[in-house]
Amino acid sequence: MSNYTKDNNQIMNFRPLVTVAICFIVGIILPIVYLCANATIYFVLAVISIAVIVVLAVIRSKKFNKLSYVVYGIGIAFLIFGSIVTFSRIFYNLGAETRSYEVVSGYVQKINSKEELSNGYKYGLIVNANVDGVNEKIYTVIVTNKEITVFNEVTFKGKLNNYYCKSSKGVNLYPLTDNIRYSVYEPIVYSVGGLKEGIIPTLRNHLYNTLKSYCPVNYGVINGILTGDTSGIDNYDLTTYRRLGVAHIFAVSGLHVGFLFAAVVSILKLFKVKRTKHIYFVIPTLLFYVAFCGFTASCMRAFTIILIKLIADTFGYKRDGLNTISIGAIVVLTINPTSLFTIGFQLSFLAYMGIILFTKPFSRLLSKVLSVRASEFISPYVVAYLSTLPVIVDCFGYLAPFAILFNVLVIPIIGIVYVACFIVSILLMI
Repeated sequence: MSNYTKDNNQIMNFRPLVTVAICFIVGIILPIVYLCANATIYFVLAVISIAVIVVLAVIRSKKFNKLSYVVYGIGIAFLIFGSIVTFSRIFYNLGAETRSYEVVSGYVQKINSKEELSNGYKYGLIVNANVDGVNEKIYTVIVTNKEITVFNEVTFKGKLNNYYCKSSKGVNLYPLTDNIRYSVYEPIVYSVGGLKEGIIPTLRNHLYNTLKSYCPVNYGVINGILTGDTSGIDNYDLTTYRRLGVAHIFAVSGLHVGFLFAAVVSILKLFKVKRTKHIYFVIPTLLFYVAFCGFTASCMRAFTIILIKLIADTFGYKRDGLNTISIGAIVVLTINPTSLFTIGFQLSFLAYMGIILFTKPFSRLLSKVLSVRASEFISPYVVAYLSTLPVIVDCFGYLAPFAILFNVLVIPIIGIVYVACFIVSILLMI
């Protein structure tokens, strides 16, 4: 591996990063084999995985000398780290015991579902609550006549069931991804209200109330586009967006972070701020937005990639797409290894990898029937959709036949709509 020099080399060598990322992913997946099968199969596959890595290290050492051992050694370290964290999540989850009926009070972390009833609402929530002095995440389904938003305090009484990731019906990875230990179904609701202290809860609540006040019809859609919170969108409308294949506009991801990045850069160029100074304005803005949206895996991936781009541009290094996405995967999975099993992570990374690997070949193929400009415009949307198709079908159980067409037509417009909503929302909040 050659030394890193400005303008001539990539910011980091390609193979080591991809190797470490793959090892990390393998390490996270292996414990799931233990859940699905048994410990013996897990140990056999773990030994085989490590043996393969060692063999590759020996083969690569002939070209890269001893540095290859260092790279693959780091890969094994990440494999072990991924397995340890995933196993800790599994055993922590399986260690939960059903508790008697008790009063629980906590703050809403996430709203999974919202159904409007004749006398109120039915919510599917994840609540951060104190259970015997320990902060636990509880999944609950409650019925109330009050509207609930993220960071609201809720108090209810119910039976705390163990929300096991493994049961007679199979394996459920959802409790692992969000580290949920208990579930309470349709408890007795004592109170809804109060807001968690902090600047982000305050701003999120202020944004929601402002949009609801000024845009009573479409506030849910605007809030969903800006924050990823779809609790204000009618279930029928949300299903329609999914059927059209464009529901990802409500899952804050690289698309949204990219729009915001482009808007901030455009403003900086308007004020003639030097390119090398962009990093000092863009990073704080994007980091606050990622925190505002809850540090989702897709947001963190996009933020990491943009950060690498800015560092490379600032210090004069070349970038490589697979390099960049490998760093993004390592960063996101280090923060939360089990985010690997979330649909947001899978869709985000598959779409980005597909765009990196297949956009140019597909564009060349498409240029045989369309103009070069049209081919270059359409190709990223088609490739991103096809790359994520297996995950979409597996998770949602259906195929949106016109999704490619709607994405090509809608996404460019959504960019303009997103930036406009962002600016107008800020002004309205002020």
